[in-house]
Amino acid sequence: MTDETIWATTDMSLAAWMRAKGKRIVSVQRMHETRKEFRFVFRDEADECGGLALDFLNSEAHAFDTALRALKKMCFGPQGLRSATSSRA
Repeated sequence: MTDETIWATTDMSLAAWMRAKGKRIVSVQRMHETRKEFRFVFRDEADECGGLALDFLNSEAHAFDTALRALKKMCFGPQGLRSATSSRA
């Protein structure tokens, strides 16, 4: 497989979008030993992944994902609800 036939991302939501659109994952690589970051590599022989990535950015799925990430940050981040509720005890 040449570099021209693969496409990769570290964004899990975008990787899920690609899978939902029928793209085949050829490998998943852990980027750091201590962090939970992965690189998802897809087969892209028809050169469609770039366009699909743009479709994702303009989709309701991306808007939902962005809102979900903001809620997680609000609940679990350093200034989030978790630390506010634990300090009341």
